[in-house]
Amino acid sequence: MMSLCLVAALALSSAQEGATPYELDPMTDGVLTVGTALFVVVMDGLVKPVLRPAPACTLAADGNYCDPAHLNALDATVVGNDSKTWQQLSDVGIGVVYAMPLILGAIDSFAADTHRPWGDWGTDLLVITEAGLLTTLLTSALKYGVRRPRPTQYDPNMPNRFGSSEHQLSFPSGHTSVAAAVSSAYAMTFALRHPDSPWRWLVYGGAGFATAFTGYARVAAGMHFYTDVVGGVALGTTIGLLVPWLHRKGVSLVPTVHAEGLGLDSAQGMTASFEF
Repeated sequence: MMSLCLVAALALSSAQEGATPYELDPMTDGVLTVGTALFVVVMDGLVKPVLRPAPACTLAADGNYCDPAHLNALDATVVGNDSKTWQQLSDVGIGVVYAMPLILGAIDSFAADTHRPWGDWGTDLLVITEAGLLTTLLTSALKYGVRRPRPTQYDPNMPNRFGSSEHQLSFPSGHTSVAAAVSSAYAMTFALRHPDSPWRWLVYGGAGFATAFTGYARVAAGMHFYTDVVGGVALGTTIGLLVPWLHRKGVSLVPTVHAEGLGLDSAQGMTASFEF
């Protein structure tokens, strides 16, 4: 995510019209991106270390582990999963997701008929980065608020299951939510750039596959329940589609207060405009 932040700064170097489907306000988008990133760092740096590693669940009667009887039938099947290979593959999956806007987005920008390919690429990256950072922030807030035990805390054969607060941050799956946000935002970017291209459906399909692969890998590794993954997909996809949609060119949200409704003359009406 930090690599996306660094490259996305290219977008703020030029305000000229280009092939990108987005419009940016350098001040607003710059502050939003940097502020969200700093907030994420502060939360993970200050909140996570002070979380108590004590179990946040009902313990089983026959041992010092969370009682699997409190899980639904689908999530209960995850208890006992412990694959280091799938854990590594989940990192590969999210790495592929990060590469999509970096590599494919660059190819798209430099192949387009534009005089500012660097600026277009940076603009697209900044919008995608905003979606990823906002998803990361909300994911962390949910993790710290819900404090759901990971599958490892339900496994009687797992040593040191209560030795770290990290084992209490299961919902939602962070890998999955960020993968969904970044891949969805890139797919939306491609679709807005090429609204008539049949390839846009393949890009959407690839984004969905990369997200599903990452989510399944987290389950197979024993790091998350299926419901954690579903929650991550819902959160990440929503933000990943909404943020690019609000940044597209020509979009304006204009809430208007009519004078008649306030008993005022029509000349005293008020209009507030917010550009994205």
